[in-house]
Amino acid sequence: MDLKTIFKFNPYTTGHALFVKANKDFKKDDLQLFFHVLKQTSWDDKSKVGSCRASFGDEQKEVYVKFNEDEIGGLIRTLEKGVDTNFFHRSASGSTQISLKIYVDKKDQKKFSLSINKHSSIKFGISIELGEAVALKNALEEYLSCLYKSRIQKSLKYQQENFKRD
Repeated sequence: MDLKTIFKFNPYTTGHALFVKANKDFKKDDLQLFFHVLKQTSWDDKSKVGSCRASFGDEQKEVYVKFNEDEIGGLIRTLEKGVDTNFFHRSASGSTQISLKIYVDKKDQKKFSLSINKHSSIKFGISIELGEAVALKNALEEYLSCLYKSRIQKSLKYQQENFKRD
């Protein structure tokens, strides 16, 4: 399920798309949250529309990052307080660095910068405007709320099934 989508395409085809996705981890019977980021691959100058379709399935142009609840808390803190946050993920396939920072653009507007470096050489970056940041923060908070409600329901069900009163 897509919680939030941000497209930042440009005529130079250096843009990115961010999909914030929540789904169920059936092995753990728990919810999980991912950022799916795709590099822009085309631009139609006539319609002023970019696309990232050709990035799907291309390891050089696509990255998935799974976040745990503490990391989500760090992202929310950055979006609320403007304090930088950084994460480092290591797996059998390599390492990924994630950062979310606030910055001031050339027009003196505050924005956030999401950077993901995959295997130290493949870089993804997307600018998040303040309105988008509010919507993203709300989506992340809603995800955490759903995660905790789900865990409480599982715990209550387990207690009812295993600790019946006579």
